[in-house]
Amino acid sequence: MKKMLTFTALAAAFTLAAAPARADDDQRYYEQHRSDFITFDKAAEIATQAVAGTVTEVEFDHDYHSDHFDVEVRSNDGNKYDVKIDAKTGKVLSQHIDN
Repeated sequence: MKKMLTFTALAAAFTLAAAPARADDDQRYYEQHRSDFITFDKAAEIATQAVAGTVTEVEFDHDYHSDHFDVEVRSNDGNKYDVKIDAKTGKVLSQHIDN
C-alpha cells in the first residue's frame, strides 16, 4: 500500500512539473513557426469579436490535432468565456462559459 501511495505521489508531481515545460515547448514551437500562425494580438481581437468583453489571457497550444489559441474573455455581463481559435486560419473553433 505504501508503494502505491508513493507511486501516485510521484506521478502527480511529474504531471505538475511537466505542465510548465509543455507550455514552454508550445511557445518555442510558435516562435519557430511564427509565419504560419496569426499573432496573439489577432487571436485576442477575434475572441472579442466572438464575445464582447475584455481579454484576460491568451495562450498558444500546439498538439497533434491542431494548433490553436485558448483565449479567456471576461464578458461585459461578468461571465468568463473560453474561446478556442485556430492558430492558422483565425476561425473560432468553440466558445463557452468557463464554470
